[in-house]
Amino acid sequence: SACLLRRDRFDLLEKHDITFRDSLLSEPALQDAVNVLRQKWPHFFDEVLPHLTTIFQLLLLQDKVTHRLLIVANTHLFFHPQAKHIRLLQTALLLHRIHQLKARCEEAAQQQQQCDGSPAGQRVGVVLCGDLNSVPWTAAIQLLKTGYVESDHRDWKTGPEFHWSRDVDEEEQVEEAQKIEKENAE
Repeated sequence: SACLLRRDRFDLLEKHDITFRDSLLSEPALQDAVNVLRQKWPHFFDEVLPHLTTIFQLLLLQDKVTHRLLIVANTHLFFHPQAKHIRLLQTALLLHRIHQLKARCEEAAQQQQQCDGSPAGQRVGVVLCGDLNSVPWTAAIQLLKTGYVESDHRDWKTGPEFHWSRDVDEEEQVEEAQKIEKENAE
C-alpha cells in the first residue's frame, strides 16, 4: 500500500507504519481482549497471527491553507472469505490507533491554546481508505458505522474454526466468498 499526497497543499507531520500482528500483542489497552481471544481461539496466536502481514499506514497532515490537521489511514485488510473475525480485529485495532493519534493531536492543540491564546477546539479530520475486503453487513463495517459490534455477531463465529491453510487455492476462495456474499444478501 502507498499513500500519495500533494506537497503543495499538505505538510507531512508524522508517518506511522503499524504491523497488525505486532501491535495486537503489544498494545496495553488491548491486553484484556487478547487474553479472552487466547482462551476462545487458542490456535489463532500460534497458527494464524504469524502469517498476517497487514500494515496500517497513518499519516498526520497539516493543510497549508487552513492549518487544519488531517489523519489519513490506509490499509488492506486480510482477504480470506472465512476471516471476517480477523477483519473485525484489524478494524478495531486500526480505529484504536487512529483515536490515539487524534486524541494526542487534540490535546496538543488544547495545550497550545492555553499557552498562547490560539483558537480553541481545533478539530482533527480523519480519512480512512484502502481495501477493507468487507461488505455493508459485516462486523467490520458495523464497527466503522456505529462504533460497536455485539459479542454474538455472526462474524465472530468463524474464529474457532478458522485455521491457516495453503491447501485451498485462490479460485476456490473467491468462489466460496461469492457464495457467502450471495447468501448474506438474500
